Amino acid sequence: MVFHPLKREELDEVLDIELRQVQKRVLDSTTRPFLFRITSEGREFLLEGGTDQRYGARHLKRAIERYVVYPIARLLADFTSASG
Repeated sequence: MVFHPLKREELDEVLDIELRQVQKRVLDSTTRPFLFRITSEGREFLLEGGTDQRYGARHLKRAIERYVVYPIARLLADFTSASG
């Protein structure tokens, strides 16, 4: 089976799907609405760190966990402990 490298539009779509899943996880885990937005520079950073020509978007989830999920989790934990 031959795999072709993902095009930029396809990588953007994968990133959108992954970020929507993170947003859903955040909303499902908090009692207060918490929405986040990734700037175009942030999206570029995630795509640069989470994709490459050889492996495509395989490492994108890891980059999102490291640079989006973990900081949001720490922020929410700090907010919860400060307001509780």
